Amino acid sequence: MSDAGSDRPRGLSIALWQEREILEDLKNILPQRAALQKMWERGALNALEKVISDLRTAELDRAVRASMLAREWGADEEATLVELIEKAPTGPWALIFSLHLTTLRMLVYDVGELDDAGWVTKGLSSTLFEFLH
Repeated sequence: MSDAGSDRPRGLSIALWQEREILEDLKNILPQRAALQKMWERGALNALEKVISDLRTAELDRAVRASMLAREWGADEEATLVELIEKAPTGPWALIFSLHLTTLRMLVYDVGELDDAGWVTKGLSSTLFEFLH
């Protein structure tokens, strides 16, 4: 099915941008882990908890949008971003989603490298990681 007139690809792209921005926030917060650890141990709501919560919300939004787009493009509802790129109709979306994929993979790697305490990986579902493979 053509994506002419459909807002679903744009909606997914916006959701991916949101995830990218949140992962960037994590990259900026994690190097401050000494101060964060004190807050974490006290159980205080802090910047890291908020960002993780934001990322969970963004993951859910992205999953719903990706599922709707996958149906529109004739892919499995649980298609990965790679599979959506392969199913993309002629036009800009394959390139746009490829750029999102590359950047998101780099951000996930960077966050994983900074997350030596495991705070982020303990707090997140695996849906983002699965979606990027």
